[in-house]
This record gives sequence, C-alpha cells and structure tokens, in this order.
Amino acid sequence: MAIVTPLQQAIERFLLLYSVSKASDRVDNLGNTKLQKFTFLSEWEMIDKRERGFSYFYLKYEKGPYSFDLANDIKRLLKANIVRKQQWSITLTNFGDSIVEDFSRLLSQNSHVASIIDRTIHKYAEYSLQELLEAVYVLPHPYVRGYTIRTAPLKMPLLYKLPEEKVMVPFKADDAQIEDLLVSLSTKGLKHWQAVRDDMRRAEYLTYKEVFGSARS
Repeated sequence: MAIVTPLQQAIERFLLLYSVSKASDRVDNLGNTKLQKFTFLSEWEMIDKRERGFSYFYLKYEKGPYSFDLANDIKRLLKANIVRKQQWSITLTNFGDSIVEDFSRLLSQNSHVASIIDRTIHKYAEYSLQELLEAVYVLPHPYVRGYTIRTAPLKMPLLYKLPEEKVMVPFKADDAQIEDLLVSLSTKGLKHWQAVRDDMRRAEYLTYKEVFGSARS
C-alpha cells in the first residue's frame, strides 16, 4: 500500500471539509456512512481520470466501502473543532466554514476535483441511506472482474492511492498555501482563529481614543 504523506493528508482533509460543506447543505442527516460513500464515489472517479485528490484506502466492510483513514480524519477534525456532530449529522463549525472560505482559491485552482465532488453529491443528495447503499452495492469492483461491491469478500481492498507515476492531473498548490493549510487544519489554527475572533469582538467595544489614541490639538 502506497504511503500517504502529511501533504496528501492535508489535501484530503481539506477536500473532506469541502465535501461536508457541500453535502450538509443538501443532505438530511449526513452521517458517517453517507459521507464514507460520497467520498468513495468521488475518489473512484478521480482515480479513473488519473487526477490527484482523495487517496483514502477503502476496503469492503459491513456496509460496503469503508475507510478507517477517513474515519480517523473525521475524529481529528472533531477534536480540532473544525467539524461537529449534531444528532449524528456531520456539519462544519464556524471555524470549518472559515477554512473552506479562506482557501476558495485552492478550490478554483483544482476545479477538476471540486467538480467531481459537486457532481457526486448532486447525484446522490436525495437518496435515502438504504438507496445510497444499494446504488453502491451493485457497482462492479473497481479493479477485480467478477465481483460487485456486494459480492466482494469482507476486508477485500477496493480503492487505494493512485501511484505518483500514474497521476496525469496533479493537485495544484504552492508552498505558502500548503503551509497555511497545514496550520489551519491543526489545533494551532483553531487557537489563532479564536484569537482573531476575540480581537474582533473586543474592537466592537473600544472607544475612539482606545483605537486611535488621543486626538491632536
């Protein structure tokens, strides 16, 4: 199995935030299972098109494709207060919203992967959980002929990272963007955002003199 670098992890978590942002606006009760399937379907298309985006390792599990790496990313984002769960539905916090907004240029630079996520969510947004599961179960195994997702044995690999030499459309980001993204997706980023928010709130109550100093005579 190919090694996923910290850089790739940052890209995946950012795209995961974008997926949650898009899906939570259209999907009732965006739970873990639906998010797993949306990401699986998006990643599959990215791999087919040789585009660098999601690189989660998926295997056949009790409810079809499942990625423990994705599940762990959700836990990390919950811990960093970037996403939250309300009655088992996953949504972005204000901090998560600010990350997606602040890095909108990164999405524009990589519209090829953003559009895949958009299309996937648009296609399946109104499916019930059972309808979504059934739509995935009947799909053929991505690599092994003779199997569907339903008939694949438990723990059989389904998707894995596209090797670098096979990538035809890389994810576009400069060093400064990646550095900022890594900070934003950490607890350090949360503390910085909270400090900025607190400064803005304090500014609402400052007097003219406190902001600009004594008036000149």
